[in-house]
Amino acid sequence: MRTQLLKSGLIYTALGFLNPISRLFIFPVFVNLLQQDDYGVISITSTFVAILLVVLPFGFDSAFSRLFFEHKGDDLKRFYHSVVVYVTVFAGALIVLLELVGPWLFGVLLTTDKVSFGVYGRLAYATALGSLFTSIHQLHARNQLKPVRFAAVSLSQFTVSTGFELIAVLYLKEGAFGVLLARCLGICMVSLVLTVPVWWQSVKTASFRFFRPVFLYGAPMFIYNILTFVYFQYDRIQIENYLDLASVAIYSVAFTLAHSSEIFLMAMVGAILPNVYRLLGEANRDMGRISRLLRGMGYAELGFVAVLFLALPVFIQLFTPPEYSLALPIGTILVTGFLFRYMYIVYTVPIFYQRDQVRRTVWLNVVCGVVVVVANVLLLPRIGLWGAPISMILSRAAQLGAALLLYRSVSRRANLPIQLGRLPIWYLVLGVYAVGLVLIQVLTGGTYLWAYGVPLVAAVSVLAYLAARSQWQLSKVVERI
Repeated sequence: MRTQLLKSGLIYTALGFLNPISRLFIFPVFVNLLQQDDYGVISITSTFVAILLVVLPFGFDSAFSRLFFEHKGDDLKRFYHSVVVYVTVFAGALIVLLELVGPWLFGVLLTTDKVSFGVYGRLAYATALGSLFTSIHQLHARNQLKPVRFAAVSLSQFTVSTGFELIAVLYLKEGAFGVLLARCLGICMVSLVLTVPVWWQSVKTASFRFFRPVFLYGAPMFIYNILTFVYFQYDRIQIENYLDLASVAIYSVAFTLAHSSEIFLMAMVGAILPNVYRLLGEANRDMGRISRLLRGMGYAELGFVAVLFLALPVFIQLFTPPEYSLALPIGTILVTGFLFRYMYIVYTVPIFYQRDQVRRTVWLNVVCGVVVVVANVLLLPRIGLWGAPISMILSRAAQLGAALLLYRSVSRRANLPIQLGRLPIWYLVLGVYAVGLVLIQVLTGGTYLWAYGVPLVAAVSVLAYLAARSQWQLSKVVERI
């Protein structure tokens, strides 16, 4: 059982990581062959795709993941087909609404006339629709613990969409519109092949009796996900408003690299979370085993981020033009902000498991969204592009603080203690190391990064060992008392 769990988890993590990280594989091609403004247009359009992926399913995809394990056999099949119908109806209604208000919305949110709703808005919602239905197939395969089917869906979308984009740039010499059209065609082709047979079965077997629990769980998640967009993607729109498309391009390069740490983390979450929910639902709940799963995920993320800190200078200096050099310190700051994400996810697992507590998670993103928007409004006009990553760190820290307070309340009532051991100390030490890297890059322009960086790594490692050892000894003293 444990071997099968590990094998499936590795497959889901690797393939969940592959699709979104494909942007990292091909973005050096974009930044070297496209104008900065073109790359900025791609980033802005991708931002609208991201918000549509939140809006269109109305939280029903999140409800599907959570409620999946409460159904079995034919009832589970009917539940799956019902969710497909619910998502189709709601997404279709929202697309009609978007056609009515889309031009006005683009005019309010953007100052540039290079990104119009008639072209890029429609490309965004077509791409989002294709991605949405493919993701539901992936969720279904993952929750059923069918790694082969999951692999087939993930690899097909990755291969087709990435291949089409590379053809558009390398052979057809297309700009932003060509790249986005190629991406949209690739994603929609795969989605249609997968979804048309399911739609046919869903219309015949769907039931309205699942709608109430799906809606009650999905509606708060819809609001939660909308607010996630505000603190996670809206900064691109604010940068375009206060600065320009070239700044959006630089920030997007930094974000693409830094975000790989969160992509890796969320791939692990997608692999582990179904098993965590399954363990939480057992009569004799084993919180020790759950904590070990979450700790293992944390150490894997810690190692990935440590390697990412070392790889950032090499990647940016070798694969991007000189005009993107500011992406190096910006990216390092962003990675530092992503360190908060693991702790946040761990301490919100018990909250999301308790159905009656899901609505309270909305306030976590309210705190984070308000902080990032206000901080960007204050910082971007004064310190330029540096304001965006600093705002992100402040918002993530505020969100984690609010999550810890909520977890403390929920955990005491439901008896869901999570033990991470010395792991938080290692995250703190890595954060200190990241601050040192940023200071070195700012003060030296990156020239002496490796000369100072290697001794700094050694010094921080010694401090980490001493801190962990002191924490362990202190816990022993407390136990004796």
